[in-house]
Amino acid sequence: MELAGTEDHLADRRLVVIAAQDISSYAMAVPAGWVHIPIGDRASMLGVISSVVEDTADNSWRASIGSLFDTALASDPNGRLLDTFMTQGPLPGTAIAASITVARVEVVPSDDHGVEELLLARLTRDGARVRSIGGSVGVVSTTLGESERAVEDSAEVLARETALLQVPGQDAFVLALVLNVVADTSGDRPGAESERNVVHALSDLFDAMLGTFRWVDHTGAVVPPAEAREAW
Repeated sequence: MELAGTEDHLADRRLVVIAAQDISSYAMAVPAGWVHIPIGDRASMLGVISSVVEDTADNSWRASIGSLFDTALASDPNGRLLDTFMTQGPLPGTAIAASITVARVEVVPSDDHGVEELLLARLTRDGARVRSIGGSVGVVSTTLGESERAVEDSAEVLARETALLQVPGQDAFVLALVLNVVADTSGDRPGAESERNVVHALSDLFDAMLGTFRWVDHTGAVVPPAEAREAW
């Protein structure tokens, strides 16, 4: 498993330590062909890309990634983004790439609703489903329909899935993991059916990665799902 969000130089990006002996971060298995990019400044993030992506990766893909980093950092002045995981360039034989962004989603305190109500509202969306993620209650939903596809910097967003999950002992925010599948509109693309097959495969991979998600305590030890459930 790869620990994410626990680097010393990114202490301000970590999940808030809830209690001295409780949840402080998370761990998730990252498949071959993907790279973990801790959220930092643009230069450091692109430095990670340069150090791990094969030289054969298309330069236009690198430029697009830089643009995406600019957009993400500009929209996150409060440091809610935690980590990004992405494929090392387009998947072989395709113009399709994918990324998973992890972020805190603040929950505004209210007498009328809380984290449970937020997740319940999410569950009412078409295709949303509830599942256990690392011992936490999570809701996974498709947040981009066929008619909502957008083209940004020559990349068409083919699919987007969002998993929201409760953080044990925490009512101020939930954790969000967002899968984005994009295609380079400037290159040669396979047929629609082939693209759908790739999107479905990446959706299945995202589901499998959620199955490996575990909470981590302040010592770096993985918290078994059963113990995470007991923390509620």
